[in-house]
Amino acid sequence: MRILFLAPFPCTQPLLPNTVRPFHWLKHLARRHEVTFVCFADPGGSVVLPAGLSSRSRVIVRRPRTGLAARAANLFGRRPYFLGDQFRSAEMFKAVGELCSGAAFDVVHCSSIAMAQYVPPAAGRIKILDGVDCNARNTLQQAGFPLGIRHRFLAWVDWRKLRAYEPEQYRRFDAGLLASPQDRDFLLGINAGLPLRVLPNGVDLDYFKPERVPEPTKRPEVVFAGPLSYPPNRDAVAFFCSEVLPLVLKKRPEIIFRVLGRTGGAEPATRGAAPGSVVFSGHVPDVRPYLTAAAAVVCPLRMGTGIKNKVLEAMAMGKAVVMTPVAAEGVNAAAGKDYLCASSAPELAAALLKALSEPGLAAGLGVSARKAVEAGHGWESLASKLESIYEEILPV
Repeated sequence: MRILFLAPFPCTQPLLPNTVRPFHWLKHLARRHEVTFVCFADPGGSVVLPAGLSSRSRVIVRRPRTGLAARAANLFGRRPYFLGDQFRSAEMFKAVGELCSGAAFDVVHCSSIAMAQYVPPAAGRIKILDGVDCNARNTLQQAGFPLGIRHRFLAWVDWRKLRAYEPEQYRRFDAGLLASPQDRDFLLGINAGLPLRVLPNGVDLDYFKPERVPEPTKRPEVVFAGPLSYPPNRDAVAFFCSEVLPLVLKKRPEIIFRVLGRTGGAEPATRGAAPGSVVFSGHVPDVRPYLTAAAAVVCPLRMGTGIKNKVLEAMAMGKAVVMTPVAAEGVNAAAGKDYLCASSAPELAAALLKALSEPGLAAGLGVSARKAVEAGHGWESLASKLESIYEEILPV
């Protein structure tokens, strides 16, 4: 097949949240098909494209439309900011238009709603929009949480736009892909006729695998991994520190809660947590040593969409994971068998204390978690399913 693959970022980093999915799609597709890849890059950055791509592949330098002026100008427009105007580029329109008029592509694969605006109506024999998450649902959730008046207002503005813009983009494609059934069902609730399918996220099973656990320390660690610049992560850490961790420390005062990921300039409030019980490690080049050493991994998200890569990574490493139903969305695993699931602060504290106090239970959860992601979240098998979707939709 001849495939035109569009993405908002260079897909050369397999561990970054925004590029892990298209990276693995490209890695698989480029071995078997003729793939032309087009993406944005920030000014001043050098980009080495993934191996095996067509010589027509190109990178468009994006002049980011950021700051208060750009945001204010967007308030009265029809397109959402983060997935519309911020990525709008005359040069990208021209590049995609020239490619589509000069080559007969079998498939146009659009990674992210941000790139959907560039796909002409007659491009390719079939068009696939891989939105991954439901952005309308995400912004609606953020508009309802105490994340600050300015953030909630801007989230509400984008929600009002996305509830029309997002379904409108999917209608222009032959199939839309989402990582979780919850996101698919939300969009179908807005427009029941959308051609949506669920294709989960995966995890690199060779990179994230169980390692020999070091000797127990006097202060066991519970780990959360995720950039705190992302509002749902920031809310999760603040919620855990203020409402869950104090309950845990009453019975296990030696526990340390370690947070991995960029703090976004300021650490969340740790009100309620004992001094020294919370450690912000910031960005780390490799999370695996921290996950290996962890007594348990927590993901106390109260909002967020799609499949959380941090959950799949911890499960692939055979760790006992305690998470909320929001964090478990889209994960092909069974609560109580492959992970522990709870919603309220007392329930999360009780589940975490159970995992910390029963080594046999924690070990069993880890073994079962690894088997679950091997069965349902390996990138190779998921990429083969993506190819099958292409073949199913392509006209004979």
